[in-house]
Amino acid sequence: MECKNIFILAFQVMPQNIPITFSHKNKTYHATLEQVHGAGNNVWHLMCNNYYLGRLRLSGTMWCFDEKEFHDLADFFGDYLIAWYQ
Repeated sequence: MECKNIFILAFQVMPQNIPITFSHKNKTYHATLEQVHGAGNNVWHLMCNNYYLGRLRLSGTMWCFDEKEFHDLADFFGDYLIAWYQ
C-alpha cells in the first residue's frame, strides 16, 4: 500500500502518458497508459494506435481494468505505473 501512496503523490507532480509494451493471447501491443484529466489521480486509459482499449483505475488498494479483454492484466498495468514513477 505504501507504493501506491507514493505513486499517487508522484502522479500529482508528474502527469504524463506512459508507453507500455505487453503481450496478451499471443499478440504484442505497443500502447500508452494515458492520464484521465479531471477523474482523480488514479484513472488511466489504455490506448493503442489511438484506439481505446479500456480504463485502469486504482480502487482502494486494488487495480481494476474495466474491459474484459485485459481484465486479468490490471495488476500488471498498475505495477508498471508504480515502477515508472519510482
